[in-house]
Amino acid sequence: MAALVNVVLVVCFMIVAQVSTMTSPDLQQRLQDLDTFIQNLMTCESRLVVGLTVSVVKDGQTVFAKGYGQRDLQTGQAVDNRTLFGVGSISKSFTSALLAAILGEREDVSWDTVLTDILGPSFRFRDLFRTEKATPRDLLAHKIALENPWYVAVIMGQDIDRSEFARRMRYYREIYPFRTTFRYNDVMYTLAAHVAEKLAGKPFETLLRERILQPLGMNDTVYLAYWLFPPSALVAQKIKEVKKEINNMCTDKRSVKLHLPAAGVVSNALDMARYMKFHLSGGRDTTGRLVVSEDTLRQTQTASAVMSSYWDKVEPYWPVEAWLTQGYGLGLSTGSYRGKDHWLNATTGCTYPAPWWATRQTRSTAVPKISPNFPRDKRDYEGVYGNHPTGNLTISLNTTDNKLYFSLGLIGRGLILPTETANQILFRAEEPLEYIPNIIADVEVKSGEVFSLSLQSYPPEPPVLFERGLKLTDPDPTEPEWDDCTGVSGSPDRTALSYTFAFLLFLAYMFTV
Repeated sequence: MAALVNVVLVVCFMIVAQVSTMTSPDLQQRLQDLDTFIQNLMTCESRLVVGLTVSVVKDGQTVFAKGYGQRDLQTGQAVDNRTLFGVGSISKSFTSALLAAILGEREDVSWDTVLTDILGPSFRFRDLFRTEKATPRDLLAHKIALENPWYVAVIMGQDIDRSEFARRMRYYREIYPFRTTFRYNDVMYTLAAHVAEKLAGKPFETLLRERILQPLGMNDTVYLAYWLFPPSALVAQKIKEVKKEINNMCTDKRSVKLHLPAAGVVSNALDMARYMKFHLSGGRDTTGRLVVSEDTLRQTQTASAVMSSYWDKVEPYWPVEAWLTQGYGLGLSTGSYRGKDHWLNATTGCTYPAPWWATRQTRSTAVPKISPNFPRDKRDYEGVYGNHPTGNLTISLNTTDNKLYFSLGLIGRGLILPTETANQILFRAEEPLEYIPNIIADVEVKSGEVFSLSLQSYPPEPPVLFERGLKLTDPDPTEPEWDDCTGVSGSPDRTALSYTFAFLLFLAYMFTV
């Protein structure tokens, strides 16, 4: 599925880059070629393809918007241009557009206003330098360079609001020195949404609806939390076919609401075409009325950070620099496509990403083998373990099946398994998160008792340490000392960025109708 969608996106970029010089018959032929190409891909793909939608904008007009595949494999309902899809990290650009709308109307704040001037003197990072210097631009351009506990915080579902999330920023550890490198971090967009809430005095969801979605006529666009748990019968009627399929994905909409600003927008081809026109027209709606200050919006489209070479240049894995990227703005990648004769056809389209990724080096994590027995009594692991940024982890022994189970966040739950590696155990998530990889945890023992569990992450992301007996309450009254600004040890691993991006795309596919 991921390979197919990437192919289609590249084809769309190629067409959009060329249609501006085409006559109408030429355009129609190219769009017909696109339609034929996608239909061929749907039949040649060896993996199951559920569906997708594509839209193309030219000269301020939507010239193509079509759905492919099925929205329901049991009933055979087809995807059309109004079928809803999770847009994944494109949601970040909605967050930056909202902030652009708010900042463009005020003279007392800007992209470069210090966060403490907006959030108040009680807001702080772990170190004094970030606290005194960090701005909304730093958040949206991924220059904060703090840890990103995506698995244990976002995926497991934190039971907190954005105000408490902002307070917990003081516990987030440094990965790289502030502003020294581009470091993709999803949860900083949650903090950016809280900045918008503070400036405008309303919840992020309300602000985005009032300032962006409604003015642009994006009436079908919804939020993932409310898509799963619709607030009205009208919305429920629109999505009843898909809700039954993914209703067991979350036990409470809070688990997906908190981090909506990073990856929680759900839209369709027609609405996303309106959104494209909004950006291409300098912040205007379809009638030409200015929705967002053009100067302020333009800064979201202008590179504020230079991305790593892994993102800049993907040759020889690709025949061209099709990743487009030269820099990163505020929620948007920036760059230009280097034109070339078509390198995708009926043959290469069906084998994509081969042959270009045939020799691609991928990072693999060695997972220890599962052992039949724990090295100590299972009851020794029971208890509540706390981590200041993310919350509580609970381990309990089920007397019925004599197995250890964990509970983390609103929806994180599953089995704990012994391994053949000394002082390591595995966390195997169950529904609704059975798709995530097993998480390796290092067990620290002090005075003969289990003291802490350190959940491993992809380097340079540090392990997430849960201390036994540290049962957190909201708000947590403890305060950390100022950090000495020493970064987490270890050399940079550029593949970590690709893992984060790929996982976000995977989440978008998980919530596809």
